[in-house]
Amino acid sequence: LYFLMNILGLKSIVFAAVFLFAKDLEKEYMKSEEVLRSILPPAILKRIKRGEFPIVDHVHGVSILFADLVGFTKASADLHPNFLVGLFLNDLFHAFDEIVYKHGLEKIKTIGDAYMVVGGLNHGQSLSIEKEESADHH
Repeated sequence: LYFLMNILGLKSIVFAAVFLFAKDLEKEYMKSEEVLRSILPPAILKRIKRGEFPIVDHVHGVSILFADLVGFTKASADLHPNFLVGLFLNDLFHAFDEIVYKHGLEKIKTIGDAYMVVGGLNHGQSLSIEKEESADHH
């Protein structure tokens, strides 16, 4: 009986440890999914999950602009965050958005101080994260 209780106790401990590890693993997986959803367009994320790698599409007449602010990291150490993000980046990206709209381009994503825009991609279907997200919410 003592031997059986030791085995059951050990199994219970191992089971609890595996269960907690699995919960932590699931939690970390959900975090990684959230990060991927915040970075990648949903269509690309689906292709990755299907195992498609590398993801390469050939599209004629497309231009991509990736603007990154030189010196932003240094400035972020010297300037107050409310000014830097709340006023400067907000105003700058708003101006970029107006130019994008005016010229019929498509904003793909802003990440920190970076701004990504595409021209010539509108073939009746939008890859814009903002447009896809707003469509999902309606």
